[in-house]
Amino acid sequence: MKKIIPHLTIVLSAMTLTFFVIDKFNEYMAFMTSEMSKTVFAALAVCAAITSVYLIADNYREEDRRERRKRKKQKQADGTDGTTDARQ
Repeated sequence: MKKIIPHLTIVLSAMTLTFFVIDKFNEYMAFMTSEMSKTVFAALAVCAAITSVYLIADNYREEDRRERRKRKKQKQADGTDGTTDARQ
């Protein structure tokens, strides 16, 4: 699901732009006011919102991973990683 939603967002965006351009050249087709367009707009909005939530969540997880790695490296550099030198 996480991999499908961004692709759906791209397809729905392309459809919306296509309807917009066609509607500008031929207003009698009424793409921007038809029920099909309203459905595409709604689906696009939902997919865009879901994609945004996934991206925000992924960014937070990545920041957490970086912080944990940074703390781990700092502990290792300080020598407080829990290991002791047997030669001391």
